[in-house]
This record gives sequence, structure tokens and C-alpha cells, in this order.
Amino acid sequence: MAYLALAILNSLFFAALALIHLNWLLGGSFGSHLLIPTDGNNRLLYKPNGTKVAVLCAGFLLFILVNLMRTGILVESTVEPISRYGIAAIGMLLLLRAIGDFSYVGFSKRFYNSRFAYTDSWIFSPVCLVMAIFHFALL
Repeated sequence: MAYLALAILNSLFFAALALIHLNWLLGGSFGSHLLIPTDGNNRLLYKPNGTKVAVLCAGFLLFILVNLMRTGILVESTVEPISRYGIAAIGMLLLLRAIGDFSYVGFSKRFYNSRFAYTDSWIFSPVCLVMAIFHFALL
């Protein structure tokens, strides 16, 4: 039962991320001032374009699929090795995101003087670490 709950929680997390990126793809700006890395003057370090946002949105939908595959909700257990490797890969991506890029993102960031950096330190990086642990628990 806990296994199923973790997979559903992981899926809901990625559904929220997919919806945020879909909002951006459709021209919205929900949360962009907090969700996109900024420099010390709170200028966005990059402007997401349609292709990159669409790829991220599709990736999050794929992550949902892998989590639901892992529980057997969507497909038979014959794809169990695929779902196990997929869950491990997602867990590693989340762990790497939590660790960061040694500049603007993650626990390893060097620049702390922006709204994004504060939010990243107290919300995004810890959530990525917890979600990585949740994924490793599904192995």
C-alpha cells in the first residue's frame, strides 16, 4: 500500500510540474519569477522558449507514466525491469537537481542573493531530495 501511495505522490508532483510548464507553453507566466533561476539583480538567467518548455512538459508526463508503470496500474508486470530502470533514472535526475550546478541551482549553489535562490534553498532543492528518496524507495 505504501508502494502505491509513493508512486501516486510522485505522479502528482510531476503532474503539478507539467501543468506549470503547460501554462508557460500557452503563454502564461505563473511562478516564473520564483521558478526560473535569476542572478543577483533578479534578472532571469534564461527565458524558456516553446520547444524547451514542451520537452520538459513531455518529460514530466513520461515520469508520471513510469511511476504508474512501476505499480502495475497501467501495464502488466512484464515491463518491470523497464520501470525499475526508469524509476532509478528519475531518482538520479532528482538527486542531481538537488545537488545542483555549483552556481545558481541546488544545495551547491554559490549565489544566494535572489528570490529564486531563497526559494530554491528552502523549497525546491529539499523537495527534489525527498522526491529522489521516494523514487529510490520504489526500487
